[in-house]
Amino acid sequence: MEQLTKLGSDEATVVLYLINQPLWSQQASLSVPTLIEKNGNHWRKICTIFSKLVTESDWREYRDQQLLTQRESICFTEQLEAHAQIHIFSGKESCKRFEQIVTELTGTEEHTAIGQGKITYKKSPTGTLFLFTPYFDSRQFPNALIAELKEQLLSAYLVE
Repeated sequence: MEQLTKLGSDEATVVLYLINQPLWSQQASLSVPTLIEKNGNHWRKICTIFSKLVTESDWREYRDQQLLTQRESICFTEQLEAHAQIHIFSGKESCKRFEQIVTELTGTEEHTAIGQGKITYKKSPTGTLFLFTPYFDSRQFPNALIAELKEQLLSAYLVE
């Protein structure tokens, strides 16, 4: 399997960091419906949750036509994407991988919690938001938690 570095925009302002990579060629033209078709329900859930978080419009239409085309990307490396204003670390392994880097950037070990502590976040002095979330799966990240996080993003950051 080819090692992917990321899927989506090189100028993304919202970046999702995952450990698990889909079966996909870095050279292939990205189509979320095709990505889901080739990788199954697991990737449908990831793209659905991501879409629900970043749009106020119809998330299904956004997922299938716009997600990962301009303002979002999914990163599989251990480096932060420079253009991002919002970094979302999904799952325990991803959160653990970036915790020290984020602590250095924010100058604090303190996290602010939302969703009964299921999601924590830090802000850098420049306003960059670092979110530590459950894995993007409907059992770990139900619609109520998505709605709570989205409300926070809308009030401060959402780019739409």
